[in-house]
Amino acid sequence: MKLLTSIAALCIPFVKSERVDSYGAYMDTALDGDMAAQTATKAYALSSKPETGTIISVPDFALSVKMAQEETKGVKFQYVDPEGAASNWMEGESESGTNIWTYTISSYVGPGIYSWKFMTTDKDEKELISDSKTFEIDLDATQFGDLKQMIIDNINENGDLAEDYVKLAYQDCRDKCDGCVDLVHGDKYRLSSVIDSLQTIWDIARNDHGISRADVFTFAGLVGAEMSRSNTNNEKFPMKWSGRPNCEDVIYPCYSSDDSPIMCGPKVAPDYSKEMISSLSTTADYGALTFSDLSAVQENGDIGLKKVPCSGKDGPCVIKADSNYQIFIGS
Repeated sequence: MKLLTSIAALCIPFVKSERVDSYGAYMDTALDGDMAAQTATKAYALSSKPETGTIISVPDFALSVKMAQEETKGVKFQYVDPEGAASNWMEGESESGTNIWTYTISSYVGPGIYSWKFMTTDKDEKELISDSKTFEIDLDATQFGDLKQMIIDNINENGDLAEDYVKLAYQDCRDKCDGCVDLVHGDKYRLSSVIDSLQTIWDIARNDHGISRADVFTFAGLVGAEMSRSNTNNEKFPMKWSGRPNCEDVIYPCYSSDDSPIMCGPKVAPDYSKEMISSLSTTADYGALTFSDLSAVQENGDIGLKKVPCSGKDGPCVIKADSNYQIFIGS
């Protein structure tokens, strides 16, 4: 993801680096700074966080201001992402009896440098907007960052796995990105050992982080695309969504080569109806696939899943099976 191009225009120096290693530690230090001096047109806070230069490395964190109690009628927050897109003004929350206002957002909005500010009103209902500050999201330091390092270690040990993981993600997402690839009817792309190389990682993902194998397959494809020898432009493929269900968690049965019912799994995929397969997945040829196509292939594989935007305290960008998909997979 590109860094925020408007930082220079905002004239906000990125001056110090403060790493936050836990949400509790973040909140413990969340109110030790101070904002710019109050003017007739600027919102003033006694203190605020994150300060310019803070590095966020936890899944969820708060934009936080400590206001002068008597002049606060409500606080809204806004951030600008690394590509220069501003969020809507978001209503902050304050616990009863306090003058601390917060809005919790998810680091899964993406890595990079952000700016943020807050807005309140004075006694005459005039809007007051603060100066902006910047912070950096270090997504690699979150749970997906742990998994990414394990995938990188695999690729460093066997360089061929970079392209193999892209191939795996592509085959997984031909119908749906569900962590299941059909090897029952043959292993044309020699993916059995590739899948085996990820088993320890998806076990850790599930047991330690509640992350599905389907997400691991997708994530491995993205990491593989970044590390591939073919990625001469060093293009980045960030993980934008999480929460894809494994096929065996939502459908039974799958079928063996003799059409006997068996459990679905990483090497046993459902036979989705032809109506659910788009023209992209039926006509695309892996041999002609460029790494820039990977995100489009995965987007295609998420058809029928409901994407829930990052919306503050609701958590990371997630994917959930919608009602139509549930009906389909249960049929």
